This record gives sequence, C-alpha cells and structure tokens, in this order.
Amino acid sequence: MQMQIVRIQMMNEPIQGAVYVAMGRVAGAALAKVASPVVVEDDELLLGPSRLDPERHRAARVRYLGGEPSTDLNEELARPDGPPVCVALPPTPSGLMSLCRICASGVERGRALFIVDLSPDAAGASPQGPGPGRAIYLNVADALLRKPPVVQWSKLETALAATLWKL
Repeated sequence: MQMQIVRIQMMNEPIQGAVYVAMGRVAGAALAKVASPVVVEDDELLLGPSRLDPERHRAARVRYLGGEPSTDLNEELARPDGPPVCVALPPTPSGLMSLCRICASGVERGRALFIVDLSPDAAGASPQGPGPGRAIYLNVADALLRKPPVVQWSKLETALAATLWKL
C-alpha cells in the first residue's frame, strides 16, 4: 500500500506557478492582494443548465444568461495542460458546485488541485454553522488575513468531487 504525502502550506507561501481561483469579484480583489494570477468564478451554477464538456457548458451558460460569466476561468479550465489550480473555497453550496466543476476539468487534464478553505471554523474562528434561514457572511479579506492553510488534494479527493459534477 502506497501512502500519499499531503502538502500543506500557508496562504502567505504562494504555490509556484499556480493559478488561483476566487469565487466572485469581491473575493477576487481580496485574493489578488496575496496571490497571482487570479481568475474569478462569477457564475451562479446552482441556477440554469450545466454541461460536463467545458465548451458545451460555456455555450449552455451563454444561451441561458445572455452572456458568458467567468470567461477567464473558462479559458483556464479549457487549457489542454496547465499549472496547478488553487481554489479559495467559501463555505457555500455555490462554492462547492464550482469546486466540483474545477475538479472535473483538473482530472481530465491532469492538473494538481490545491484548496484554501475559507470557512470561519477552518480559519480558527469559533464555528457558527449556517442555519436553514440564515445567509452566510464571509469577509474573504479577513479570512485570508488569518493565513488559512493551502492543502493539496489527493487524486482520490479530486476524482470524487469531479464525479459529483458529472452527476
């Protein structure tokens, strides 16, 4: 049985050559202060059609939304080969859905995936837990100031998230 070594870094130690993904423009601006290059996921994937194939997904989203959100991210995910991807992950269903889409692309193209968990409890704050009727408020700049760990996901973790996107 082969053991996998998990790389853990702090957010203040950039990953050599990685492309960073932020969920939303506000998060993108905050992340750009500590990492580069940053692309933004600006698409609410919980609404409207999605497709497994990146090109078909883009076309379906353009038809549904009347324009293409997340152009830079879509181009990055469509690259045949590319650098590692580091996702700044907020504790939201939309963030999880976007992560699954990024994982599917990463698996298909053999790209390493790193995660920065921005949830308050992961960054050391006391856990509040979202209630069914409460909105989740997350100040990305504050979360990044706490220098959350950057964890490289294993191929299995990435494949499981990719499978959720495929479903």
